[in-house]
Amino acid sequence: MRELTSRTKSISMEQRIVALNRFLMGWLGYFWIASAKTHCEELDKWIRKRLRTSIRILRNLGIPEQAVCMMANSRLGNWEISRVTNKALGNSYWERQGLKSLLSRYPKLC
Repeated sequence: MRELTSRTKSISMEQRIVALNRFLMGWLGYFWIASAKTHCEELDKWIRKRLRTSIRILRNLGIPEQAVCMMANSRLGNWEISRVTNKALGNSYWERQGLKSLLSRYPKLC
């Protein structure tokens, strides 16, 4: 999972989301029999938060370069950057990008 969401891997966000969806749906297919609803919810949050820390996304949103550099070099770290971008890149944004949610798929399998 960390490899698929790596900030240093130079692949497009579309390719990253396709790979993540493939991995997540396989993971869910394997673990759906266990009662993993809370794990699905936590994993969904972690994945979105990890994807929000991409500097490329900040630039594509039209955030000025100086602000992007300030966030990237913040002493508060990547998780703090994701708090700033949380409202701009909410769940609906990731759904429009094609990222599938484990939590929304879990009840369909049960």
